[in-house]
Amino acid sequence: MNASAADAADLRMSPWLEGFCAKYGAITVGIFFGTSAKYALALAEGRRLTLRMLAVDILLIGMIALLASNVVTRLGASGDTAATIAALFAVSSDRVIRLVRERFLRRLGDEFRADVDYHKGLIRQEIQAEMSGKSIIDDTIRGTAPADYKTLSPKHPE
Repeated sequence: MNASAADAADLRMSPWLEGFCAKYGAITVGIFFGTSAKYALALAEGRRLTLRMLAVDILLIGMIALLASNVVTRLGASGDTAATIAALFAVSSDRVIRLVRERFLRRLGDEFRADVDYHKGLIRQEIQAEMSGKSIIDDTIRGTAPADYKTLSPKHPE
């Protein structure tokens, strides 16, 4: 075995890393270039890059990667198309996250509102039943109850 073969054997990529690069490499490259383009656009607009902006992007990068991966998988894209989609997600990450958050909050609000309306209906039914029962009792005590109500009276002859 010569020295070049030994050097080549030492440079082998682990199967785990190779699988990761095959599946998510294009998305990772797209997110890197998209985030770089986002910062370049911010600088071109005259905005200063702040530590807060960098921290927010670092915290959001996982969510952007998940969204990009989901869209790429659904579209069946790979390679440069996957990188382009991921780059678009990264460039517009603020807007994408806002859209996802608004949809989630709207759906949560709709479900909460439906649950509240259901419970309000149950409460209204219970209150109406109590009011009807009180009305029947009051009418029976005063003797103004209709004949149908009088059948509820304990003095009713059978």
